[in-house]
Amino acid sequence: MLTKKTMVIEDFLAIMAQNIEHYPEFAKLPEESKRFMAQLNISTGVAESYFDSKGELFAVGGVRYCGIGEAWVLSTPKARQSNTLTLFKNTAANLKLLRDNLNLIKVYADGDISNNFLEHLGFKKANNTLLWIRS
Repeated sequence: MLTKKTMVIEDFLAIMAQNIEHYPEFAKLPEESKRFMAQLNISTGVAESYFDSKGELFAVGGVRYCGIGEAWVLSTPKARQSNTLTLFKNTAANLKLLRDNLNLIKVYADGDISNNFLEHLGFKKANNTLLWIRS
């Protein structure tokens, strides 16, 4: 099981550093821009960090809910390789919790790493965009 804490900027930066092959443009940004992106995720919705049983950073994610909800999850390569089911179960549970607590109706997601993962969470393809609509 994963432990959840409120995300801090350093967690976001650590995850992005591990995923630089997916987001090469991030490496070229000045440090203050990287920190701003992390702060944007924290201040525009719910942002959480997830740690495995050893206390190692597993993933960060949340929902930006200013305007239309935008779900986002960034995981470590290790999490995607060895703990996909754990990542899925925790993401699904948190999405449902956020849906109920924030009364979300529609959430947008971009699956840069895996659209299949998002589709299993209940997101549907609509005009090349993945949308999750409250049921």
